Parts: sequence; structure tokens; C-alpha cells
Amino acid sequence: MVFNSFLLIACVLICQAAGGVSGIFTAFSKNPWYQTLRKPALQPPGGMMGLIWVGLYVLMGAALYLVLRMPSGTPGWKIALVLFSVQLILSVLWPLLLFKIKHPFIAFVDLLLMWIFLLGTMITFAYLSPACLFLLAPVWIWVSFEAYLAFVLVSLNDEPVATVHP
Repeated sequence: MVFNSFLLIACVLICQAAGGVSGIFTAFSKNPWYQTLRKPALQPPGGMMGLIWVGLYVLMGAALYLVLRMPSGTPGWKIALVLFSVQLILSVLWPLLLFKIKHPFIAFVDLLLMWIFLLGTMITFAYLSPACLFLLAPVWIWVSFEAYLAFVLVSLNDEPVATVHP
């Protein structure tokens, strides 16, 4: 298969766009409600998490590129793209649920679903292109860590949902 720089750039940009939308919602992390929550001891600074996600979205874009280069009739190709799309949508929803809607438990459930769909994506992508496993493993490890952080966040705070204040 021939290297296609336009397709690679497009794949990375699609993933970075998802990250950009997530970043808009993450800006709400500076709101007073989130600042008052008790956070896990291992919680990295917000800016660090954003930088990590930039790198992870590049890895996701590279994995997507490897799969999109495969013929569309390849067994598993369509299901791999569906799984990838769902986990990408779930990654955009997570900061919306936590920072804007202010519902840590539902955000945690979203992370668990993202973890499951990402695992499915890794398996199907690796079937199509083994290098995808190495590209997506850091994403899966990071989502696992974020799920842990979300679980502890829910556990540390009494109110599962933000109360509405004028």
C-alpha cells in the first residue's frame, strides 16, 4: 500500500478536532463547582492532561490511517470503524458530562463505555493492521487511568450531581 500523506493528515486532524471539542468542555473545569470537588491524590494538573490527549489523538489518527488504507471490503473493516467512531464520540462526551452537565457518575459510566469500545477498537484495528495495537495501547492505558480517577472522584464527593445555583 502506498503512503498517502493527505489521508494521514486528515485522520490526525479528525481526531484532533474531537479533542478540540473536548477542550471546549474542559474549559468549564475552572468553574467554582468543579473547584470545590475533592479530587484524587493522583490527579494530574489540567494542562498536563490536555497535552497528553493531544499526543493520544495523534496516535489515534495514525491508527485510523492504517485502517483506512485497507480495502473497504476487508473482513472487520466496517465494524472497526464503527467501534472507533463510537469511542471517539464517547471521548468527546466525557468532559461535557463532567464539566458542563456536572454529573461525575454519568461521566464515569461514559469512561467505562469508552474503555470497552476502545478495547474493541484495538482488537479489530490490530486484526487489520498489527501496528494499531501499539498505537492504541497508550490511549487505552490512559483511559484506564482516567476511569480510575473518575471512580475516585465520585467516591470522594457526597453529591453525585451538581446542585443548581443562580
